[in-house]
Amino acid sequence: MNTQKNSIPLTGSMQINIKYALSATHDHKWYEVKTKSEYAIFIIQEGIVNIEYNKTRYTLHPGDVFLFYPQILYQAFTPSESCRFIFIHFDAILGHNHQALHFYPFDGHYPANQFTHELDSMCSGFLSMQNREPFAELSLNGSLTLFLASAMKLKYEVNEAGSVSTQKNALARLQPSLIYIGEHIHEPISIHELADSVRLSEKYFISFFKKVIGITPTNYIIQAKMKKALEYLHEHKYSVKEVATLVGYSDIYTFSKVFKKVYGISPSKI
Repeated sequence: MNTQKNSIPLTGSMQINIKYALSATHDHKWYEVKTKSEYAIFIIQEGIVNIEYNKTRYTLHPGDVFLFYPQILYQAFTPSESCRFIFIHFDAILGHNHQALHFYPFDGHYPANQFTHELDSMCSGFLSMQNREPFAELSLNGSLTLFLASAMKLKYEVNEAGSVSTQKNALARLQPSLIYIGEHIHEPISIHELADSVRLSEKYFISFFKKVIGITPTNYIIQAKMKKALEYLHEHKYSVKEVATLVGYSDIYTFSKVFKKVYGISPSKI
């Protein structure tokens, strides 16, 4: 496969599939701690919503949007009397991968004034769905796709000519190593193996990976393993010891310590 030529075919081949879209209203007692099993966005309609996500606290006002990635623990509550927001859950499908946006991390908070047209379109599409108007779901799907494209462009586009293409090519260069991590999540993964998968020296690979992804390959592996572990724990089919083994940890103590460091909670309490 020629990854340089094909890059990561997000815009041409990725399909956005809305799972459901609903409206929620909460009073001042609302407080939730959970993870999403698929991608999700909140569109704040009324009140204020505080979200703690990836160890960062955000305050959302009416019109603001928050994009959640799957299996990331978050806390949300309202400091006001009440709040109301639209939430949309969706998949981003590329081949057999239903979480294709992970190749382009751009989750987080987007203020209302950044995407006025896209938000108006999404809210209009949602209202049409509520009123059971013809083609409403198709309209909402299209406006959601437009929002995601705009958010992705905002995240990765900078002023220098060719920088977007350079970023895509850099991500494409790392794609074999990201796939390798996903396919070997159940076993220990060495940095040497990852560097070898993209034919780079180990020292250069570490530097290149951190520049492109934003974290070291070691931290990325830990996050990937802990996300998978969280999925297993939510299934309530395995013991903590079994989950540790399923994500490549032979020592349950080490696994529990790492899990608590990432999520702030012991795996036995999930």
